[in-house]
Amino acid sequence: MKIEFKMALTKADWIDFNQAYLKFTNKRRRRIAAVLIGLLLITAVISLFSLVSYIIEYHEYFALHDYSEIFKYNSDGVFLPLVYLLVSAFAFYRFFIAPKKAVNKMVNHPENQQMFDKKRLVLDSEKILSESELTTQVYDWQMVVKVIESPDFIALFLSHSACLLFPKYQLELQQLTGLETLIADNFKDEIIYIEK
Repeated sequence: MKIEFKMALTKADWIDFNQAYLKFTNKRRRRIAAVLIGLLLITAVISLFSLVSYIIEYHEYFALHDYSEIFKYNSDGVFLPLVYLLVSAFAFYRFFIAPKKAVNKMVNHPENQQMFDKKRLVLDSEKILSESELTTQVYDWQMVVKVIESPDFIALFLSHSACLLFPKYQLELQQLTGLETLIADNFKDEIIYIEK
């Protein structure tokens, strides 16, 4: 069996796939981060409540002197909530915002624009040929280390971080069926199905 088609990835395709893939691969880490952030925020709220109750309890003393003396008598009550809030904000950024920013930065980098050139792809039982205006790449099916399928995409991973991405909406039904058949015939490991 041999299938041939032309396609061009869009930035939106690449971003959508990467967001779904990162959500799938980082699921456990994101859950741990969410629990950590929740615990830190709860601790910060409790610490702030403790600080407020301390200020209310000794309000008359601080009213006569100066509220800056709170730092002297209850420095832990002032600084620990701030530390908890900063750590939780950093964890939220690191696990939920930074990956999206990294994908957007990679997609918009001038050196990566060739990923979005129109390509001619030829797949048969022996090889995968990807041909663009600037490059011709031939891959043996044995080079495919992982296959991931989502409702919108099929990705053939050639290494941990490099893949051929096939948006399903750009394929006709016959081409999509042919691609799925070639994958089933030539890729012997388990295909990973992910939700969007």
